[in-house]
Amino acid sequence: STGNLYKEAYVQDATAGILLRFTSTSGLYEGDSVRIDLTGAILQSYNMMLQLDSLDADRNIFKQATQQDIAPEVITLTNLLSNGSNYQAQLIKLENVEFICDDLGKTYADASNQQSGNLYLTNETDLPLLVRTSGYANFANETIPNQNGSVIAVVSQYSDDIQLLIRRPGEIIFKNDRINDCNGNNGDNEPGGTTLLSKDFDDQSVTSGGWSNILVSGPTNCEWGIYAGSNSAAKATNYNDGVNSACESWLISPSIDLSGTSPLLSFRNTYNFSGDPLQVFVSTNYSGGDPSSANWTEITSQATWSTGSFSWISSGDINLTPYATNNVHIGFKYTGS
Repeated sequence: STGNLYKEAYVQDATAGILLRFTSTSGLYEGDSVRIDLTGAILQSYNMMLQLDSLDADRNIFKQATQQDIAPEVITLTNLLSNGSNYQAQLIKLENVEFICDDLGKTYADASNQQSGNLYLTNETDLPLLVRTSGYANFANETIPNQNGSVIAVVSQYSDDIQLLIRRPGEIIFKNDRINDCNGNNGDNEPGGTTLLSKDFDDQSVTSGGWSNILVSGPTNCEWGIYAGSNSAAKATNYNDGVNSACESWLISPSIDLSGTSPLLSFRNTYNFSGDPLQVFVSTNYSGGDPSSANWTEITSQATWSTGSFSWISSGDINLTPYATNNVHIGFKYTGS
């Protein structure tokens, strides 16, 4: 669904996993339980990656159930580097990892030229592990996170190289200070520093964590909700059952104390279709309710925005130092016409 896998899928049971390669797009969804007819399929090892090739999705694949999501197996980076072949085509989770210093500031891949990108994960002691991303992925142009945390991914292999394939950026959850020192400092002086506020929408709620969903005008369908195309995104739309409605809705953060900090704001964004672009504001005197009751400074122009077609991008780091005080709110304003 994010474009990082093309004409292929990964399946596993209680014993192992295997790569499925199709002659055309398959229509499979994450969580589908399937039966595979091997008629006409080719079982082979391609550069040490075991795969079933030349599959026809209509003839060889039979769905038995849907939404049978697999829980990733939590393993260590040490174990994966030493025994990677045992985890081929399986969903795993690594904890306490981070991208190497040399990769900080890079994007997942080269979206402009649609070239795949190689990045490397590490921890305190192990050699780096390759993360490979297609230049066609809709998150290819996003800047990688620069902190430490967990990664959920599929294990692949090319010759002797074990590599990870990311299903979506929302499964990279980096919220902790880095272990490896990139600046000759430690802790809060590291790139990323301390996270003062974070929201990933994985709980399928736009208001958890003290966020406010404010419909200023228009029908209720213009309120912010969860984007069905991603389990890690909020959405705003004025479209409902063939009708586009005039409306104004805000998604507003809880109060943040930025006193004594040099704060940076970043967020992922995408859009499709036409209409007024999303706007982002900051306030130091908002106290809840109607946004018009407070003073807001627009910082929309300081962000990098998606070019459309549901192409995801990172806003980049927005400097909030002018607002380094208490009771700071970030507001995302959507206008429908």
